[in-house]
Amino acid sequence: MKKVSSAFLVLPAIFLGFAIFWILVGNFSLNFKTTNDSEDKMTFESVTVNLVVESVNETIEFYEKNFGFKVAETVPDSGDFVFATVKADSVQLMLLKKDIVEADLPLIKGKDTGGTFTLFFVVSDINEVYERATKNCELIKDLEDMFYGMREFTVKENNGYIFTFAQKIDAN
Repeated sequence: MKKVSSAFLVLPAIFLGFAIFWILVGNFSLNFKTTNDSEDKMTFESVTVNLVVESVNETIEFYEKNFGFKVAETVPDSGDFVFATVKADSVQLMLLKKDIVEADLPLIKGKDTGGTFTLFFVVSDINEVYERATKNCELIKDLEDMFYGMREFTVKENNGYIFTFAQKIDAN
């Protein structure tokens, strides 16, 4: 019995010895970080959708009329815009004139706008958005209740981008 009790004393003594050693050499730290601590960790802060369009001016007009977006910023302040930010509530889109983007990113030169990129918007009144959007947009998929609890429809806007608008079924 005496050997067992001395073994219990030896292990903590060894641990304590190592702890004191690390403290003395300055390499031991009780700095416990959570996943929210980001001192030296890169974090994503936001994402902004940048849509390349043939005409920023025409796209602004189209988005105001059919989706209810409002202009937040343009470059230049008036005339033929090369850039604009449009907003609808908490959603923001950036519109960039195609020839300006092609000069900066030659990789996209000659590519069609729209492509296979789609946007999924969650809205509070699907019927209101449906009435507005289907007047001047090509209807790709009509209003439908989906198995995952959303009522949604899909349109192609004036630059060829595919927009799906959805609302939680229980929200209306």
